[in-house]
Amino acid sequence: MKIKTLKIKVENENQDFDFQEFFTGSNQIFYTAAHVVKEEGGMYWYAFITYEPQKSYSPLPIPRQEIELPKGFADEIKSYVRSASANKTRCKNAILGGMDQLPKIKEIEGFYLLRNLSNKSVNEDSDFFAAVLEIIKKYQPAV
Repeated sequence: MKIKTLKIKVENENQDFDFQEFFTGSNQIFYTAAHVVKEEGGMYWYAFITYEPQKSYSPLPIPRQEIELPKGFADEIKSYVRSASANKTRCKNAILGGMDQLPKIKEIEGFYLLRNLSNKSVNEDSDFFAAVLEIIKKYQPAV
């Protein structure tokens, strides 16, 4: 068994620490305790953690939700992306890589949520994204 001691200077602003959550998955925690000590340089939190190190840590994979795309949707998106021009290759890659997220997009700002895209990229290639949005809307159910 090992003991970890942390010394944290108390600041004026709020501090929130969850030691158990910090070590969850990497070590087996037996006991945690913390108390405040006034010293010459100020006030400090002393936190004590007793734990047993895990031999190997492998986080559980996050299960990916399979989203069923409308029939023909992926083919039409891929065809458009291959034939269209975009200022940045990153824009095309973001569309192809985020294919399962596309059906959720209802407006141009929805593309900001795709990985490796910023609002600047979307604004600079607004025609490209507007055309992709039209394809998306074509496959969305009428409300």
